[in-house]
This record gives sequence, structure tokens and C-alpha cells, in this order.
Amino acid sequence: MPVNGQPRFYGPPERLGEVRAAAEEAGLEVRAAGPAIAIVGAEMAGRG
Repeated sequence: MPVNGQPRFYGPPERLGEVRAAAEEAGLEVRAAGPAIAIVGAEMAGRG
């Protein structure tokens, strides 16, 4: 769910690690957001 325009992903730590690694591999900035991660600039990224 987007918060301040940034998608946030909630899940178990293992899944958040997978999502974080994929986002960083795609060149996106990721930051911790409590029990979630926020992917910065995802709205500008291409699909895939």
C-alpha cells in the first residue's frame, strides 16, 4: 500500500529480504519502515 507515494511491503523478514534484494537489484532505493520496507521511486520504475 502506498504511503506518501512510496509502496510499502509488509511480510515476514525472509520475504522482505527477497523483495528488498529484487528492488535493489533493479536499481531502486529501499529503506526500512518499521515492520515493512518502502521502495523509493518505484512509481517511476518500469514493469518487470
